[in-house]
Amino acid sequence: MDRQLVTSPVGRLVPVTGHDRRYVEHYEHVAFLPHGLPDDVQLESSTWKSITDAQAAIARLDGAVSELPEPTLLVRPLIRREAVSTSALEGTYTGFGDLLGAEASRKEQQGDVREVLNYVRATEHGIARLKELPVSMRLINEAHVLLLDGVRGESWELGAVRTTQNWIGDADCRITEAAFVPPPPENLNELLSAWERWIHRDDLPLLVRVALGHYQFETIHPYTDGNGRLGRLVALLQLIEGGLLRDHLMTISGYFEADKPAYTGHLQRVRQSGRFDPWVRYFCRGLEESATASLTRIRQAQAISRDAVARLRGDGVRGAAIRVAEDLVGYPLLTVTGVEQRYGITYQTANQAVTRLVDYGLLTQVSEGNYNRVFASKAILEVFRA
Repeated sequence: MDRQLVTSPVGRLVPVTGHDRRYVEHYEHVAFLPHGLPDDVQLESSTWKSITDAQAAIARLDGAVSELPEPTLLVRPLIRREAVSTSALEGTYTGFGDLLGAEASRKEQQGDVREVLNYVRATEHGIARLKELPVSMRLINEAHVLLLDGVRGESWELGAVRTTQNWIGDADCRITEAAFVPPPPENLNELLSAWERWIHRDDLPLLVRVALGHYQFETIHPYTDGNGRLGRLVALLQLIEGGLLRDHLMTISGYFEADKPAYTGHLQRVRQSGRFDPWVRYFCRGLEESATASLTRIRQAQAISRDAVARLRGDGVRGAAIRVAEDLVGYPLLTVTGVEQRYGITYQTANQAVTRLVDYGLLTQVSEGNYNRVFASKAILEVFRA
C-alpha cells in the first residue's frame, strides 16, 4: 500500500491480519483508518468558484427540464446512461443500446447486462425511497441488495456492511500488493454513523457535502462489492435530497469514466496530503461538465422528438403513433407488446402505430425475425450513447 499514508493528516494505518482463501495463506498487513470529516472546511477562492459554477450548471439543467411538458420522461434514459458509465468504471461493459434492448425484450439477463440492469433498479428504488427515508445506510443497504441480485458477489453479505477485510488493486492481487486497503470491519459502524451525520449538516454548502461525502464513502469502502457504483449513486441522491435536482436529470460517472486514473488518483491524494481543495475542485468540475452535457443531450433528443411529431401531425397522423413518437425520448427502443401495455391499447393498434413510425423512418427494426421484434429510434439512441 502507498507508503505516503504513513504520515497522512486525515487518517492512520492500523494492523490487520486474516486469511486469504484464494491463496490459502495467512496475511499480516496494514489498513487505512480515516479520521472523521472536518467540522470546519477551509477552501480556497478558486475552489469556491468551482462550487458556484457547478451549482449554477445544475440549476440551469433543472430549470430547463422543468419547463418541458413531460420532464420525468427524460429520467429514464439518463438513469440508464449513468448505469452504463458507472458500471464501466468497475470493469462491467454494456452498451447503452444493448441495455435498452435487453429491457425491451424482457428476457432474463445474465452477466454484464444483468449487472447494469441491477444498477437501474437500485437507482429507481433509491429515488423512490427518498420520499420516505433520508440518504442513509438503511437506504443504501436496500440499494445494495438490488445491485448485486443474481450476479457475481451475490452471496457476499447482500444489503449489509462487510464483516471481512477487503482491498483495492489489480484482479487477484494479494493484500500486500494492493493499491489501497480500507479500514477493518470492526471500525465500520462508527465510521459510517459519523459519515451519515456529516453529510446532513446544515452549515455547509450541499456540493461540499456531496464531494467530501463521496471521498469518505469510497475511503471507508463499506461493502464487499459495489462500493464505487453505490458511492456515485449516493452523490446523485444527495443532489436530489438537497433540492438542487428534482430527479435523476443528469449523469456523473461518464466524466470520471473518461479518465479513471485521475478519479482514483485524486481520491488517493486526499488520503496522502489531507488537502481537500484539489478533490473538491475536480469533483465540482465533473458535476458542472456533466450537467452541461446532460442539458445538451436533453435538448437534442427533445428536438428530434419534436420534429418527428410535427412531421406526423403535418401529414394528418393521429392517435397512438403520435403518443409513441412523443415518448421516444424516454423509450428509444421498444417492442409492439411494450407499446400495447404502456398505453393500454390493443396489440393491433400498437402494431399499426409502430409500423407507421417505421414507414416514416423514425423507427428501425433492430432485431432479427418476426417474433418479439425490437425497434429503435437510432437518432435518439445516438444522442444518449455519445
